[in-house]
Amino acid sequence: MKRVFFCMIMLVLLLASAAAEERPPMIALTFDDGPSEYTKEMLELLAENDCRATFFMIGQYVEMMPEMPQIVVDSGCEVGTHTLAHRPLNELSEYKIYSDLDKCINQIEELTGEHIRWLRPPWGKVSAGTYVACRRLDLLIVKWSLDSKDWESRDAEKIMQQILENVKDGDVILCHDTYPETLEAMRIVLPELKARGYELVTVSELFSHFEGELKSTTFYYRLN
Repeated sequence: MKRVFFCMIMLVLLLASAAAEERPPMIALTFDDGPSEYTKEMLELLAENDCRATFFMIGQYVEMMPEMPQIVVDSGCEVGTHTLAHRPLNELSEYKIYSDLDKCINQIEELTGEHIRWLRPPWGKVSAGTYVACRRLDLLIVKWSLDSKDWESRDAEKIMQQILENVKDGDVILCHDTYPETLEAMRIVLPELKARGYELVTVSELFSHFEGELKSTTFYYRLN
């Protein structure tokens, strides 16, 4: 019996290893709090390095720059929701969470014609009401496994070091397209990650390799 159990474990490990070998090392870069005056330049930099990313947009800023969601989609990148006004979802009622997310995704979907699939909750905070709303709206929740801490340091060198010294295959990296320092750091980070063999993809592309069914009743922060 022990030998059978051991063989089953080895088979599972071999299958998992084979699945990982079928794809190149992947990272999902994500940018929160936009769109901003730096979003378009960030998109141009991503295109220059043959990279894609996911931009989690705040509804009130989309109102001021309504052309940006379509520009992001046209570039091959992805748009997700970061709520209407960046309020912590764990402090809102179930009704207010649903109303906020419903308005924000409808706003972006009307501008792009694309289904919004992912929610990045402000500060990563969620509640039971968040999961209920996401299930009703067919949204998936993604947090992050590596924080660039660009919001804290506002220093291009520190942002670059934080990413390059800690990055691993399958990471979801938190950045913001609202700081010029992040843009400056990406001029070094993107080509360096490519040189290391990483493919930089959208959140949807990364989790297309997830081993199992993606559900609205949980949250995701890295591949597997």
